Formats: sequence, C-alpha cells, structure tokens
Amino acid sequence: MSDQWMPHSRYTCQVTHEGNTVEKSVSPA
Repeated sequence: MSDQWMPHSRYTCQVTHEGNTVEKSVSPA
C-alpha cells in the first residue's frame, strides 16, 4: 500500500471496519 497522493480525479479508498472491507469511491472537488 502507498500513502502517497495519486494524481487521479477519482480514487478508491479501502478501509477495514469490524472485519469487513468497505470500498469507497471518492471524487475530490
């Protein structure tokens, strides 16, 4: 995994919550 910023208009953020993997698509303004 890389914590560096990716030059994309949209990126996918994967977070682990209570043993469940949640994928969130974020579009920075």
